[in-house]
Amino acid sequence: MREIKILRSMSIIGLGSLPFLFKKQPVKDWVLVFFIKGFYSGFIDSFVVSKKKVTYPVRAFPKVFDIHIIFDLLLFPIACVLYNQMTYRSSIKKIISKVFIFSIPISMVEYWAEKNTRLIKYHKGWNIFYSSLTLTISFLLVRATMGLIRKYDKTTIERYKAKGVI
Repeated sequence: MREIKILRSMSIIGLGSLPFLFKKQPVKDWVLVFFIKGFYSGFIDSFVVSKKKVTYPVRAFPKVFDIHIIFDLLLFPIACVLYNQMTYRSSIKKIISKVFIFSIPISMVEYWAEKNTRLIKYHKGWNIFYSSLTLTISFLLVRATMGLIRKYDKTTIERYKAKGVI
């Protein structure tokens, strides 16, 4: 029963934060980050769950999803949007150093949940180190993806301007 309360609280906090998340410009970037992160984390978590490294004994919609959809499709994307907003104009050094501001606390909360709840269970050698590494890499992967999108978008706009289309 405690796990259900935690899941409900996580959902309320996540959904309640969405209107504030997209106030900062450029909004289209943050929406893209949100959906890209949801895609990446859902894909990665599905892989980890299918390899039986992690299970989620108590989760939302257990008959439909094996992954933790509240985290993978709501909370983790929100954290990633915040990370991308925080590093929007940062150097590579700061992008890399700031990722730990997000990945380490999330790893610690996950570790606490693994030890004290039935929300997550590690199996077959999976541990907090692998979770932290996966979180860190996925934050950086989304940040790199957005960098490529911005570069491609900027190049495309310049090309259209040179042709007189825009």
